[in-house]
Amino acid sequence: MTHRDTLVTTSQAADLLGVKTSTVYTYVSRGHLEPIRRPGDPGSWFHRSDIERLARSNRRRRSQPRSELPNETTHLTSITCITDRGYQYRGLDPLELARSRTFEQVAEFLWTGALPGEVSWPSPSEPGLDQLDRLPLDRLRVAISELGIRDQLRFGKTPEAIRVTGRTLLVDLMAALPLVGDASESLGFVDQLWPRLASVAPRSEVRASLESAMIIIADHGVAPSTLAVRIAAGYRADLYGAIQSGMSIMAGGWYGRRALSAERMLDDVDRVGDAEQVVGDLFRQGGIPCLGQPRYAGPDPRTEMILDLTTSAAPDAPALRAVRDIQRITADRALPSPSVELALAAMCRAFGLITGASEAVFALGRAAGWIAHAIEIYGRPIAAPPAFEHATTDQKGVR
Repeated sequence: MTHRDTLVTTSQAADLLGVKTSTVYTYVSRGHLEPIRRPGDPGSWFHRSDIERLARSNRRRRSQPRSELPNETTHLTSITCITDRGYQYRGLDPLELARSRTFEQVAEFLWTGALPGEVSWPSPSEPGLDQLDRLPLDRLRVAISELGIRDQLRFGKTPEAIRVTGRTLLVDLMAALPLVGDASESLGFVDQLWPRLASVAPRSEVRASLESAMIIIADHGVAPSTLAVRIAAGYRADLYGAIQSGMSIMAGGWYGRRALSAERMLDDVDRVGDAEQVVGDLFRQGGIPCLGQPRYAGPDPRTEMILDLTTSAAPDAPALRAVRDIQRITADRALPSPSVELALAAMCRAFGLITGASEAVFALGRAAGWIAHAIEIYGRPIAAPPAFEHATTDQKGVR
């Protein structure tokens, strides 16, 4: 291994970049750095060459007049504020919203900044998807392409137009999932979503917990998938294209599929009956899925929120015992805390939802936040095409 390919710790990376360690985690969350995980080591490592590349990029960007190299992704977002203590949607506690508001109301609040009263979204149209067997997230990705092609008015980008499109887009995406239970007569978004994820009707507490979880995950600042949405919107992709960009990142091998991996891990614990054996096998294969969230110094607050909701609604669920065992094992080994995807997978397993339900719930919930970010970016004037942070002056014309 050459000097330039050696690995450095997070602290060493911060020193090389001349920033705080928290800023290094921000670079990770925005996709500018890829951390290296070592089995049994709770810390993150980075290739020195990647750190040096980012340092050169930062120096170039600081030397450029701001008007010459605008960067939509570096603006602070007004939608979600994240600190070590937790996060807020436009100044309000997501957990409090989850206790008192519907998913539709919180989505509208993310889009407008004003909490609405009663909200009525349109009935879904029939996307007409073929009936090939697909995981829910795969069906959503196919559906969004078809829905975009059908919408002749998709290039309207005023906030009002995007909100109208956003409502229709979300309900039509939900309706792209095939029914596995009896259709609900209610017009509520979560009521219509439930029979597409479960064959039996939910208890009221279970249904309310799922809706609360969707509210909790609706936005989380400029996460990697959200960054993709903002870049697409910055280049004036239509809303369908921007949301497709986010879903593509969510379904990818590096950032995505974490919820599905967590479902499978919980299934293995239930089948084997020994969490330590399953975790040990995962160590042997390279690591445990769904650990850590670089935005927080400690545990991800969303994880416990969703686990608490699940415990209240289904206290005896085997998936809950499995995830608590995994939490104990990771704490004993000083590993990062379980992520929100593991909590969401535990909820879906505890509630008896279909395989891949956690991915669908995450994608549909987060789509509400993506629409809010698209509205924010569409509302900014374009002096020049938005550039990536690592772009050089001779890359500005690259399409």
